[in-house]
Amino acid sequence: EDGLTILFTTHHPHHALAVSDQALLMIDASKYLCGPARDVLTGDNLESLYGLPLKRLEYEYNGSRYATLVPVFLQRDHANG
Repeated sequence: EDGLTILFTTHHPHHALAVSDQALLMIDASKYLCGPARDVLTGDNLESLYGLPLKRLEYEYNGSRYATLVPVFLQRDHANG
């Protein structure tokens, strides 16, 4: 829009989702995903990167729509392992 490019790195995908148009996920030395942040920063892609389920939640606040990513922590049944 203003002819500017800003490059930043983060280990917090919800930050990238909030402020980025494009995202690059570096899965390993030979595998990466690049494209629109909303398409790249999916629960499935992030789970393969971090080894933890993540869920994208969308919500409305003050008349605007937002999205964030949250980890899904599953509680184990301690009695059964």
